[in-house]
Amino acid sequence: MKYFLIMASALLLMTNTFAREVALTFDDCPRKSGPILKPLDRDLILVKELKEAGITAAFFCNSPTRETDGIERLKLFAANGHLIANHSASHPDLNKVSISDFTKNIDQADAELRSLPNFRKWFRFPFLHEGQNSKDVEAVRAHLKKNDYTNGYVTVDTEDWYVDEILRQKVASGKSYDKSRLCHVYAKMMADDGDFFDKMSVEALGRSVKHVILLHETDLNAICLSSLAKEYRNRGWSFISPDIAYKDPIASTEPLSTTKLNEGRVFALAKEKGYSGPTQKTWGKVLEIEQELNKQQVWR
Repeated sequence: MKYFLIMASALLLMTNTFAREVALTFDDCPRKSGPILKPLDRDLILVKELKEAGITAAFFCNSPTRETDGIERLKLFAANGHLIANHSASHPDLNKVSISDFTKNIDQADAELRSLPNFRKWFRFPFLHEGQNSKDVEAVRAHLKKNDYTNGYVTVDTEDWYVDEILRQKVASGKSYDKSRLCHVYAKMMADDGDFFDKMSVEALGRSVKHVILLHETDLNAICLSSLAKEYRNRGWSFISPDIAYKDPIASTEPLSTTKLNEGRVFALAKEKGYSGPTQKTWGKVLEIEQELNKQQVWR
């Protein structure tokens, strides 16, 4: 009996340690019209697809006044149970502006977003740029802490923005696309990114962290969200709320290094621990992404 209890405990430990969980987050809301959909139509589809997939997501938002219907669209997300967080007012690059201008931009977005339902005091750095040197990094971290903000970090960095840009260019040039092929290729790429960073997490940190994937509020994600969710689940992943993901211990483990922060928190922590495994994602090169889309005959 004692043997079976030990084995059961070991199995439970393994299951808990290496459970693959991920939260979906979308940046740059509210965005302009895409190559296929009007903004409100896109967001209605996103809300529908998230509901059907049983997923609660977080939307990292810029100033809602950037778009005439911005407030209404963010309220749509919140009314459907999704979370609203701060992505700066005008999406400045911290590597190109002063600390003073950058922190004012954070505060401006906070003033415009904090009254929305389901608002969370999470801040995600535009471009994932947290500063070019330790002085800048610490200055912004101190500002966030002073204002009760935490870092809305990611652990799974993706190139969804680039696939969307290719889609935009193809449609603008008069090309049509095969939705089934597009979504199949796209979902595989996004899940490959998840697998890559999860393997790094296990090897460098000793466990599978509660992951946070970086996506964008795009036509591509509205069109292919169900395929992405299905592909992740087929590979053994479970979707969790960002509220749960940001309770992972790495949420309170700020990387000391000022380099590689724009690759996500797992990458930064892994490098600090001396990780020497693969650092180039399967789809890390944009040319390879375009070649794969062409190879799979997505365009017509």
